[in-house]
This record gives sequence, structure tokens and C-alpha cells, in this order.
Amino acid sequence: MSSSKRNLNLPNSKSAKHDPFSALRFRDYRLFTIGRVLLFIGSQMQTVAIGWELYDRTNSALALGGVGLAQVLPMIALTLITGDVADRRDRKLTMLLSVLLLALCSLTLAVLS
Repeated sequence: MSSSKRNLNLPNSKSAKHDPFSALRFRDYRLFTIGRVLLFIGSQMQTVAIGWELYDRTNSALALGGVGLAQVLPMIALTLITGDVADRRDRKLTMLLSVLLLALCSLTLAVLS
């Protein structure tokens, strides 16, 4: 066996020392990741709660599908516009405003229901 083939079988020293959680050592990234996870969980809980309440009030699968459509259509329609805004403006401000808008919509839904 040649020496080059023997070296292929040995574990690479760089890959052996790789830490998959090394990015979480940075405070800002850790806060961003925790915030995104909480935002995602809250958004999913809100989606389920809206569908559940609407189906409980109407017993209509068609109305439940309409709510799903009403939640997806703005995402489809505004993807290109918001992508352009995110590229041209400050990303931190854009994220802050979008999260505040989501919180305002959630509070409005909570008050109305």
C-alpha cells in the first residue's frame, strides 16, 4: 500500500476538532437564534389557534381552508417586494419592524377574539 493511500484512512485532524455548536459561542448569534426559534414557535401556535377557533365557531372546512389561503397569499405576493427592501435597507431595522408588526397583528387578534 502506498503512503498516499495510507494517509487517506487516517482521520483528518481538522475534521476531528470540528465543533458543530461553535457558532453559539457568539452572544449576538445565540440571541438571534433563540429569538428566531421563539418567533417560529409562536407563529405556529398562532396558526393552529386561529384555525382551531375558526373551525370551532363555523364547523366549516372551507372557512378553515380560506384562513390558510389568507395566511399564504401575502407571503407569495410580497416576497419580491420585501426581498428588495431587505437588500436596500438596514437589515436589523427591517427585522425589528417586521417582528413588531407581527406582534401588533397578534395582539389585535387576541383582543378581537
